[in-house]
Amino acid sequence: MAFVRTTVDVQGLDAARKDDTLKDYLAASNIRIASLGGKPLRGELSRFREISFARATLPQSTVVWPRDHLSLDRGIIVISLSGGLEVESEGTVFRKPPGLFLIPPGQEEVLFHSTEEENELLYVSTNARLLEDIDLSGTQYDPLVRVPDGVLAPLISFIETVCAISVEDTTMIAPLEVAAVEVARSLGILIADGVPAGLSLFSRTMRVIARDYPRRRLKLAGLAEDLDVSERTLQAAFAAEGTSVMREVRAIRARAAHERLLTKPRTTSADLASAVGFGSTSSLIRAMREFAPHPGAGVDTDADADAKRL
Repeated sequence: MAFVRTTVDVQGLDAARKDDTLKDYLAASNIRIASLGGKPLRGELSRFREISFARATLPQSTVVWPRDHLSLDRGIIVISLSGGLEVESEGTVFRKPPGLFLIPPGQEEVLFHSTEEENELLYVSTNARLLEDIDLSGTQYDPLVRVPDGVLAPLISFIETVCAISVEDTTMIAPLEVAAVEVARSLGILIADGVPAGLSLFSRTMRVIARDYPRRRLKLAGLAEDLDVSERTLQAAFAAEGTSVMREVRAIRARAAHERLLTKPRTTSADLASAVGFGSTSSLIRAMREFAPHPGAGVDTDADADAKRL
């Protein structure tokens, strides 16, 4: 069918795995629920031929997108409306406040962790063809720019409406799908956004590092390959700025750790190190002592206090 809308209301992982509606939707999206807390999972699910939407309220959970041959041509957009959401992958993940994630087509497995007792999110799964004209190279991406609420609100409202309505007149499905595709494309553009052309190699690399710092395997060689330059050229660009690639990686990870502690002060050192890309807690602590959250701060910085607490 050209348009299908369903609802889900289950409680517990066993019930979720037995629910036919949820099983069909997850199979079509090629994702699976690995863990599910005790509170109910409720969702409104709508699917066109090439794009699907969901609005869900779920407990603490882990959802896996294996990215096998069934979904190599898919991209996913997730909007965290309330609660908490973390996205983990060795592949590319674009992140943009407030709570926006774009995972472009690729091969690396993706894990979605909803972190609070109750979490509300919107989910969009789209054919890669619908994202073709969006620059997903990461070289024009600034993760620090917040998408204005006034711009985001009508896009969220559209998705919520599509998830809630039933379309009795089949002649209305085609124009509705056209609008749905444009909403998904607009969200992709906002999350992966663009900055003025002509940026230096240093600036372009810093944007890629800011995007991919949670990846433990983020190394000089991989960055050089992503940016289509030699390792020597990349090293020279950072040397000209008085720094090195891996020093900036450590600095961004340390500052991300500090910010995370401000919002989740009970995070363990092991979980914090893993979340921001460090391979060990000792590496995390050394970096937090080395890099203050605000350049020029003195010895008694917040970062140093955080490092002592860990």
